Amino acid sequence: MSARSRALVGSAAALTVVYLLAPSSGAAEAIRVLAPAIAVAAIGALLLLGRQLEAPLRSFAAWVEELGPLGPIAFVVGYALAVVAFAPGSVLTLAAGATFGIVRGTAYVFVAATLGAALAFL
Repeated sequence: MSARSRALVGSAAALTVVYLLAPSSGAAEAIRVLAPAIAVAAIGALLLLGRQLEAPLRSFAAWVEELGPLGPIAFVVGYALAVVAFAPGSVLTLAAGATFGIVRGTAYVFVAATLGAALAFL
């Protein structure tokens, strides 16, 4: 996710909190009107970003499948990096199930998502 998209999502979240907690005044009323529109715009931006990343994520899943025994390691590392980069994980999660089977794919996604979340704090 680009810095611009993260800023948009952060702004939408902040405005939503202000919308819920703000007292009734002229400025607060303007925020109450704009906050839902900004939140919808942020969600739309995330959906568009996810669609732009779909093709590279699918090609990554195909490449992992070709690696054979090293595929799971490459998948876990790639998924963890995708988590850190705020890339949508749904395509990779589905690809894990299709590539490795439901049980092994779930295990790889669980390990990779946990590793990615830990890396995000570094």
